[in-house]
Amino acid sequence: MDSDQGLPLKEAAQAFGVSEKTLRRWIRAGRIPARLVDGPYGQEYRIPKEVVNTAQQVVEVVKVERPADPGQLAMAVSSALSRVLEERNRRFAEELTEIRQQLAELLEMQRKAAEREEERIRRLEEVLSELRSRKRRPWWKFWGR
Repeated sequence: MDSDQGLPLKEAAQAFGVSEKTLRRWIRAGRIPARLVDGPYGQEYRIPKEVVNTAQQVVEVVKVERPADPGQLAMAVSSALSRVLEERNRRFAEELTEIRQQLAELLEMQRKAAEREEERIRRLEEVLSELRSRKRRPWWKFWGR
């Protein structure tokens, strides 16, 4: 292989850490420069070595591996849970307020019904008292009216 022509597609794909299909798409999209050269089975793509070396350097510079800090992770989880719990507490408080209002309305309705019933009983007692206070006549005097 002539080193001036660049790397074959398979080697370049391995260097980039992608599949050959992905590298072909990148070439068609213009993201990676490539040359078509004569190969044993027809024309094939060759990627300039400088492009591969530059890409590897960029990947090495960009790739930053930081271990997860348990303290930061705990704070993030705590913060997320706190937001969820605050929202739930707000909804529960709204529901509790609504239930209290409904209960107050029901108690007021019950109080009014009890007042009406007490008034009815009072009137019935008055009528009964009036009936008891009337002088009783014998039953046969009823016919003699």
